Amino acid sequence: MNAIPARVAGVREIYAASCGVSDEVLAACALSGVKALFRISGAQAIAAFAFGTKSVPKVDFIAGPGNSYVTEAKRQLFAETGIDLLAGPSEVLVLADESVPREWVIAELAAQLEHAPDATASLITPSAKLADFIASVFGKKVKVFLIKDKKGQIEKADEIAPEHLAVLMKNASSYAGCFKNAGAVFLGKYSPVAMGDYAAGPSHTLPTGRSAVFSSGLNAGSFLRSYAEISYDESGFACDGPAAAAIAEAEGMDNHKKSIEMRKVKT
Repeated sequence: MNAIPARVAGVREIYAASCGVSDEVLAACALSGVKALFRISGAQAIAAFAFGTKSVPKVDFIAGPGNSYVTEAKRQLFAETGIDLLAGPSEVLVLADESVPREWVIAELAAQLEHAPDATASLITPSAKLADFIASVFGKKVKVFLIKDKKGQIEKADEIAPEHLAVLMKNASSYAGCFKNAGAVFLGKYSPVAMGDYAAGPSHTLPTGRSAVFSSGLNAGSFLRSYAEISYDESGFACDGPAAAAIAEAEGMDNHKKSIEMRKVKT
């Protein structure tokens, strides 16, 4: 979920780090074009990639989620190297009604809660019976919101801005394109969040902690950058120069103004 977007973006060298090395991990690295896998993890791996060591190359960009130590390492080393986002504890918001088996709703909530003790889960439902049932199963581990109308459900979902939003409603397709703030939206009872982990396609490195309000999940664009090239000819400079000089003067930037006016085109 990190290497493939990098390959699509044209990254020439891709490295990975994991202490959990297995045949499956090695195969995934080989298939996704990873050049080398280092048996390190945690904040140590972030530091090694950020600064470089005798055996680990210094890299330009680090991507991928981790525990709180990984997140803090990424926060502190930003600018030393590029980072994707500061991913916090896993989270899911399930929007469900009585059209799906209750066991499916339980499984969707439990799937994210098994990530870590600080993972969070919430439910929005128009059904008082389902709300009471989920509360009886999970207690305070799951926040439950009883909201009858679709508009209110969408507004609450956008307020929560979850990492994962699973829509298990009878009319799930009608919610497509309705949300503004979510890392990824899973529409319909046959679209469990776990499909995003393993098979769906888009990267599952997603914004958490309401950062979906202002950021997106990892994608090929995360590995790209752009810059502007500015080139004036004499006539273009003659047209824009006086305005630029006037703005520089208004800001009190005398040398900026001078650098413009010394090129003043004689007519």
